[in-house]
Amino acid sequence: MEDEPLDEWAPRREQRRPARGERRATPLGDQQHGTHVVPDAPRGIQEWDGDQWVPVGVANDLAAAADETGKGPPRRWTDSALRVLGAQVEDQVGVAISEGI
Repeated sequence: MEDEPLDEWAPRREQRRPARGERRATPLGDQQHGTHVVPDAPRGIQEWDGDQWVPVGVANDLAAAADETGKGPPRRWTDSALRVLGAQVEDQVGVAISEGI
């Protein structure tokens, strides 16, 4: 296998990297599951400085982390895509999904 020339690889790498100043929320502690599992748990806020993720603060919960990072909380089953799916199921079987919950 031949190595890819650096001048071809480097621009693609830059496109995949976060933008300088981009923020993300990460669970604090030993949480090894999705952020939606414990939405009230505090989150660490990290910012990309161009080379690495740097801690810049702590958010009290998932909603506060979403405010800090500009990224909304994870989609819920009530989001539009699933509401459309629910309407399609209701049309086919005559029972609303919400009645079965």
